Amino acid sequence: MSVRAKMRLRSITDYGNDNKDYLFGCEYDEKLIKEDVTFSKWTPSGEFKVNVNNPAVHEQMEVGKTYYFDISEAE
Repeated sequence: MSVRAKMRLRSITDYGNDNKDYLFGCEYDEKLIKEDVTFSKWTPSGEFKVNVNNPAVHEQMEVGKTYYFDISEAE
C-alpha cells in the first residue's frame, strides 16, 4: 500500500536549539491547479505535525510552500 499526500506548511514554531515544530495541512480549493484538485478530492482536510531537530531540514522549509508526504507500510 502506498499513499501520497500534498500538504502546505502552515506554521513553524521555533523552540530554540534547532528544535522546531512544523504544522502541515491539506487544503481544498476548486480553483487550484489540476494536481491540487486531485489531491484535495481524496484528502480534503487533515493536519500533520512533526518536531524536527535538524538544521539541514530547517534550511529547506518555508511557510506557504507545499510538500509531498509519501506513506507506505513499514515492514
